[in-house]
Amino acid sequence: MAQFGIFVAFGDNKSAKIKGNSAVAGYEDWVLGHSVQLNSRADRTDGPAGKTAKKVTAHVDGLSLMLHGGSATAEMYKTLFATTALAQVHIHQCLQPVDKAAKQAPDLVQKIELKDVFITSVSENWMPDGERSVQVTLEFAHIMFTEGKKTADFTVRNLTKAGG
Repeated sequence: MAQFGIFVAFGDNKSAKIKGNSAVAGYEDWVLGHSVQLNSRADRTDGPAGKTAKKVTAHVDGLSLMLHGGSATAEMYKTLFATTALAQVHIHQCLQPVDKAAKQAPDLVQKIELKDVFITSVSENWMPDGERSVQVTLEFAHIMFTEGKKTADFTVRNLTKAGG
């Protein structure tokens, strides 16, 4: 039997970094996640009457993460309010084999890598049973999806960089 898990690393060793709460082998200090939602759409504009030219424009409206609340939440707010860019954000979905010792490293199923990232919203949810969750929305200049040996790599043009 196995369980799926989502792990998120905010920043890299050279930029602002948000330390998470994971103790899973290989994902120490990553933030534990509940879900990932990427919002994108495309618009089609037809050419003038009688012309076959068409234009399709793709838009990325942001990537939303539902994460476990914890000490990283304050750092997310700090990054949002200071409009600090994160050089990279890594999101991994893993399959964790369940063993008695819970020591076996998880297998990577798929991953998303973002570059030049800004946190554009943070929303907290506190539950009566003590569980906390945080929804974070990210805007970014570059995204790469990887599942197995297949990769999709895109530059996003609808992002305004800080100071630019």
